[in-house]
Amino acid sequence: MGKKLYIVWGSPPVNAVIMTAKALNVELELHEVDFANKEYLSHWYLKINPSHTVPALDDDGFILWDSHAILVYLAETYGKGSTLFSTEPKERYKILQMLNFDCGIVTKKMANCIWPLFYEDQTSIDPKQLEYLKDVHVVLERILKTTKYVAGERFTIADISIFSSLTIADMILPIQEDECPNLKKWFLDYKNSDLYKAGEKSIETTRLGLKFKLGNVIE
Repeated sequence: MGKKLYIVWGSPPVNAVIMTAKALNVELELHEVDFANKEYLSHWYLKINPSHTVPALDDDGFILWDSHAILVYLAETYGKGSTLFSTEPKERYKILQMLNFDCGIVTKKMANCIWPLFYEDQTSIDPKQLEYLKDVHVVLERILKTTKYVAGERFTIADISIFSSLTIADMILPIQEDECPNLKKWFLDYKNSDLYKAGEKSIETTRLGLKFKLGNVIE
């Protein structure tokens, strides 16, 4: 059996896993879950992922869900010799800190902006939520003033996870170079990389959805 990844195109957590697999040269079998017809609530999928979210990984019978857990698993299992995770405890804690920052802060604030457009039929984004999202830029700029990458001096899965989230957040709240020059450089470096290309289909799916909802506000 191969490594099956259950996905929905347009999901930043899904994209983080796809990008990490690319960085590790890990082949994934992608299985799209039909959210429009609520396949995520089907009996067979709830057996795989009781939380009915994506992504979920089935690696030869070993099931794991939550993108951040999957990133750690892939890096530790298939990333021998890679810098994407670390064997040094303090470095690991820094990486886990930033994965939690992505999960609890970045993704949540981005979702608070976008979720109402797709699931509550709103036609614009609440300006207050955009202000909350802007604080993510401020925090990351502070970090990247002192370190090359978000969890230290090496590129890790924390960078991939946060970059994946920001590829979508940047559509509704572009990073301003005059306010966050270090964050802007970090972001553009990865936007011009093979990692971005690996996730381009998912990114463009979200872009089209936002253009449908917001029109010419989205480039």
